[in-house]
Amino acid sequence: MKKNLAKLGVLSLSLVAALAMLIANNANAQQTGDVTLTINSGTSVCVYGTSLDLGTTGVRPDFGAFTLSSGFNTSAGSTTWSCTDFAGTTGGWDLTIISSNLTNETANVIASGNVFITHDAPTMTNGSCTVGGAAAAKVAINASHTIIAKAASTQKTVCTIDTANVSLAVDVPANQAPGRYAGTLTITVPTFY
Repeated sequence: MKKNLAKLGVLSLSLVAALAMLIANNANAQQTGDVTLTINSGTSVCVYGTSLDLGTTGVRPDFGAFTLSSGFNTSAGSTTWSCTDFAGTTGGWDLTIISSNLTNETANVIASGNVFITHDAPTMTNGSCTVGGAAAAKVAINASHTIIAKAASTQKTVCTIDTANVSLAVDVPANQAPGRYAGTLTITVPTFY
């Protein structure tokens, strides 16, 4: 029986020693692994106005010049225009507008240099990016005008940039012939990539 106890004691000591070695070896063992993360981009979008009817006015008895103006609303009825870049575009982008001449049904013209836009300075409202563009106070849009812009960067960043109080005005020259004048506003929306 003493031999069995001795064998059992030796076996127990062997197991304890093996366990101690296993713990010692595993305590310093290092394993490496990978971590992955996918962030899906959302849908980049711009919200802006597309059409504006400045209404009807009578002929001025003094044949003098006058101005018609109105807030330039989005389809939601807001004069705040915005672009949200969920793609993290690095090349920069801008939202621009330009007007054609306005003509009536008898081919009389109000030159595009008499069509003006006004808006606040663009600001970043969400995310992180460098804003481009500037406030406009009655700027003629007979040449392309930047309303909202995101500057190019080496880092892909997502953000929303907006400008408020967008309005359009038309200076009607003195002695302008009556009629319904219409023209084309070309709004160039950024390509997000």
